[in-house]
Amino acid sequence: MKRKALGKGLEALIKQKNVKPSLKKYQIVEIEIDKIQINPEQPRENIEQESIKALSESIKSKGLLQPIIVKKNNGNYIILAGERRYRACLLAGLKKIPAIIKTTESKEDDLIISLIENIHRENLTPIEEAKVYLKLVKKYKLTHEQISKLVGKERSTITNYLRVLKLPVLIHKFLHNGELSIAHCKELLKLKSPIEQVDLAKKVVKFGWSVRKLSEVISSKKRVKRERILPPHLSKLQEELIQRFQTKVQIEQYKKKGKIIFEYYSEEELIRLMDLFKINI
Repeated sequence: MKRKALGKGLEALIKQKNVKPSLKKYQIVEIEIDKIQINPEQPRENIEQESIKALSESIKSKGLLQPIIVKKNNGNYIILAGERRYRACLLAGLKKIPAIIKTTESKEDDLIISLIENIHRENLTPIEEAKVYLKLVKKYKLTHEQISKLVGKERSTITNYLRVLKLPVLIHKFLHNGELSIAHCKELLKLKSPIEQVDLAKKVVKFGWSVRKLSEVISSKKRVKRERILPPHLSKLQEELIQRFQTKVQIEQYKKKGKIIFEYYSEEELIRLMDLFKINI
């Protein structure tokens, strides 16, 4: 799905959080590169040198096709979005680079614009993106619903990204490196034990499990746990049913109610079971 463009959305975004900054129409200008400073609030944690080198070579031959976004700061400029492009321009030896100058009224607005621009333009890793959302929630008291409108994503998506931060740090590393997906992490969150979460995450990485395969393994684990906690009288009944019907039978109990599951593995097996059920009616 194509991401929504920012532009007009930024003004709407800022109004939602009741800050009311003055966001003037942007202008594109050529700025001396030595007057540009890196933003200490940059959401990207790591910028791969190889990707900067590749971009630098492209800039040398074709120029910088997409301006960076900056804000004036005491005669200089602070980067709001585009640090990777800025670094590539430095490496390419450019003296001036095209930039969009935006004007806001507070550092809070600077950060939010920087975060949102980076989410849309800089391909943040899922962990970097999740940390952006966490900062918007904790530091600026935005709700998941407000954030979803700001970045053009479903509220449930924002919630899932934030939930991923509750997983062990090793899983964060796998996600950051692209070895796990957000969908894998959603499945891992179904487990309460961090040890089990890490154990399965390692297997996903080692064996290249799909999300579906991981889901099946987790469901199997939960099923085994439910079987283990059956009270003695139901456990005995389950064994009697297995012996009587000569197929796998599973009793699941939830407080005052439950269910009995009979498994079959072919059409003939189903017919056999149905005949047995009729006999016992």
